[in-house]
Amino acid sequence: MEFIESPIKYVGGKYKLLNQIIPLFPEDINRFVDLFCGSGVVGANMMGRAKEVICIDKDVNIIQLLYHIAKYKAFFLEQVERVIANYGLSNSYRFGLDKYKQVTGYGGAGKALSAYNKEAYKVVRKDFNFHNATSLFYVLNLYGYTGAGRYNSRSKHNISVGNSDLNIKVVKRYRKYCEYINKSKSPASYVAVISGNITYTMMILFMQTLHTYKQQQATIITGQKKTLSRYLLNY
Repeated sequence: MEFIESPIKYVGGKYKLLNQIIPLFPEDINRFVDLFCGSGVVGANMMGRAKEVICIDKDVNIIQLLYHIAKYKAFFLEQVERVIANYGLSNSYRFGLDKYKQVTGYGGAGKALSAYNKEAYKVVRKDFNFHNATSLFYVLNLYGYTGAGRYNSRSKHNISVGNSDLNIKVVKRYRKYCEYINKSKSPASYVAVISGNITYTMMILFMQTLHTYKQQQATIITGQKKTLSRYLLNY
């Protein structure tokens, strides 16, 4: 069984576990709800089995990113490349790695990229924390350390620069993901959940499950973390 990878770097992503997760679900599902979807990889790989997929996460930026990739596809990636160029970040997809090794004096790709992008990355992070543009968030995801989405007590993104950039693997993964969801007939909804607790939202989803079950239409709910909110914001 072949699975699609998410174009989003995400600590704790479930791609490597999909061969254990996906076979657990029926092949014909009415609605699949991926709670705390993270990179969205589980929900994406259920599009071939479910008539409808709903991805939910507490991180509004992740939800907006999933939505932008799904809606704008190649156009959004072009926008991200323009952001990369405007901030003077490396782009090994276009220019290879040797350029950055020569400029920094580092022979290793990781150290070269980290050194080359360090200052420009800080500017991107500062600008993102000011107006939260989705294209900037994706750049932080691609260029940040391990792709983590950590925020400080003031809800400001504070991950330091990593040792990666926009490269051929990222672009291939992005394009394959877009082709996959474009061919899928399953409509996807992306929902951000902020503040509150899990009880109220879980109760609503459970009631929806019972309702659809009575109509002999299965609703599958998968959870990946411990907290959920009461307020749903649709994007």
